[in-house]
Amino acid sequence: MEHSNSIHIYLIRHGMTAYNAQKKYLGHRDEPVLQDQLQGYENLRKHVKKVKFDIIYSSDLLRCRQTAAYMFEGESVYFDRRIREIDFGDWEGKTYEQLKQNPAYCKWLSDWEIECIPNGESWRGFQFRINKFMDDQILLDEYKGKTIAIVSHGGVIRQIVSRLSEHLKFWDITVEFGKAIVMEIKLTGGDIICKSLSEVPIVENANL
Repeated sequence: MEHSNSIHIYLIRHGMTAYNAQKKYLGHRDEPVLQDQLQGYENLRKHVKKVKFDIIYSSDLLRCRQTAAYMFEGESVYFDRRIREIDFGDWEGKTYEQLKQNPAYCKWLSDWEIECIPNGESWRGFQFRINKFMDDQILLDEYKGKTIAIVSHGGVIRQIVSRLSEHLKFWDITVEFGKAIVMEIKLTGGDIICKSLSEVPIVENANL
């Protein structure tokens, strides 16, 4: 592991909310974590306590702030609204069953990269702000040799991983509660090389 030339990134999804449990769309609505669900992060918490992080970022939404406080108690955390989940607009708090007869929703499902969510966010807008965060805060020569944690949302983590790994597309990536995706990347002449991708805590037959 050429740590001096690499950036190590730990990507952690926030703890489960009531909306997640009920399979409701949850983007910018500021729902709290179900407190008993953070117990499922204990093994991950023990793992990250052994890691020296140079900087910790989190979405500014409550569910991420609560998860970051639990995972990194006593550590400085930098909050950034650019790593919020996509804004689901009119569909916030609704389920697939409630929306499946909605023509705008059906159109979005079939062409989600082009269609904009009513009173919400386009895929391109979402992608742009996540990439801007990465370019401004993470993918910098000064971060070579650093280890970074990002506490965010499922969609955000999928976007980051798919951008940094040429072999994975957005929907190829599974982002589980209570686990972290760990990436080692190398910056070479403006190129990004993903040297390793793993999941912690390690479980048998883990499938990203």
